Amino acid sequence: MAAVTGSWGTYVVEKDELSRGGVGSIHRTNDPDSVFKRYFDPARAPARTDLERLVEVGREVLIRQRRRPGETPESSVNWPVDISVDQHGAVTGVLLPIIPQVLFHEEFGGVRTLDFLVMARAKPPTAKGRIVLLLRMAEIFNFVNARGLVHAM
Repeated sequence: MAAVTGSWGTYVVEKDELSRGGVGSIHRTNDPDSVFKRYFDPARAPARTDLERLVEVGREVLIRQRRRPGETPESSVNWPVDISVDQHGAVTGVLLPIIPQVLFHEEFGGVRTLDFLVMARAKPPTAKGRIVLLLRMAEIFNFVNARGLVHAM
C-alpha cells in the first residue's frame, strides 16, 4: 500500500491491480466507494486542465450533491473526483468512484459495454430495456453538452 496525495485529500492505494488498460491500472483505495487510476506514463495521461474541469463536475455531482453512481443522468458518468500529480505537476492518477457491481456482466465478468446491447450471447435486455438505456444516454449527452464538454470515443 502507498499513500497518494491529491488536491482534495490523501488516499491509501493498494499495490495489487484490479484491472489494467493501455494507459493505466486501477487499484482499490482505503475508501470502499473509490478506486485510483494510476497512469503508467504521465506524458500519456490526459491534460491536467482537462481533468480539473472534469473533477469540478465530479465533485459537484458526487460529493456536494451526494448523488450515487447511476442515480441520475449526471451521476451516470464515472467522473474523477481528485487528481494526483508528481513534483513537476504532471498527472500521475485520478480518484474515481467504483463502478457499481450491477454494471458488471455476470457471465463475462467485465463491465457491461454498449456491445452487450446487441450481442445475442450476452443476453441483451429487452427492446424496452434498450430504449430506456438509450434515453438515459441521451440525457447524459445533454448534460455533458450543457457543461460545454465533448464526449470522445
